[in-house]
Amino acid sequence: MTSHTILYIDEMRKGNYEIFLEHVFSQLPTPFRWNQVDEEILKQHSQELLEIANDLAETYCTVMSNTNIEFFRNQECTEFVKNWWINYVQGPNNDMYWVKLGIMALELFNKNVGVAVLTSLPTQLSATAFGIIIKASQQSGDYWKLSMVLGKLAALTTALYSELLVHMIVEETGSPLSVFMNLAGHVVEQMLEAYRKV
Repeated sequence: MTSHTILYIDEMRKGNYEIFLEHVFSQLPTPFRWNQVDEEILKQHSQELLEIANDLAETYCTVMSNTNIEFFRNQECTEFVKNWWINYVQGPNNDMYWVKLGIMALELFNKNVGVAVLTSLPTQLSATAFGIIIKASQQSGDYWKLSMVLGKLAALTTALYSELLVHMIVEETGSPLSVFMNLAGHVVEQMLEAYRKV
């Protein structure tokens, strides 16, 4: 079967998550995938990253409380974001890491936070965390490596979340991914035509 005919969410319901993870990460070139060097850099900063969990969660939820999303006005937000961050900075040592982050994405989606919030969460938290660490350290020094690693991890997580959302739609409608992509392509053509002169 080709990737366009597999209903990945159906496979995940059966406990076969490896096929979906392979689908997501095989689309990315090797240099953009997680590797041992990334893992080592993350481990070197693990204590710092874990120590800021409370501050990071409070900062993020406070900023997000200005939106119209009820979830961000509750104490539940701080607890959720703190737990998400702690899991996130443990590093992708195995497939279950990604499965756990995927489950947390589904939990967040279930709280009606919206697609934009869900897909931007990894980048926003990584950038905010980096700012907190730099401010506390009073110097940037070798932190550029950590910045690169957090950026890569955010990109990988966003790829996972985006694909998960697309495949949930595909699965629910029963349409093969190729049909979904063709429909999206038709809308893209219309949008390009409307905005080509902008």
